[in-house]
Amino acid sequence: MIPPETEPAAAVRLVAAAAIPGSVLTADMLMANETAISSGIRDARNREDTWDTEGGACMSSFGHPIGRQALPAPGNTRQ
Repeated sequence: MIPPETEPAAAVRLVAAAAIPGSVLTADMLMANETAISSGIRDARNREDTWDTEGGACMSSFGHPIGRQALPAPGNTRQ
């Protein structure tokens, strides 16, 4: 039984883990594992958001991310 307040992605992970043939994990163990996994995912998102908001991405002087530009093909000498 998946708790009704469980996020859809977490519910999918829990059902998949519970359906493993021969698994000896109890419901409490599955929920504890999911809590750790969800926490890790949330922490990773927070680190990425912090990186982006603190200027982790290269920014132009106009405040826009600087995109990568393609290099000219070898042998192309046009200026």
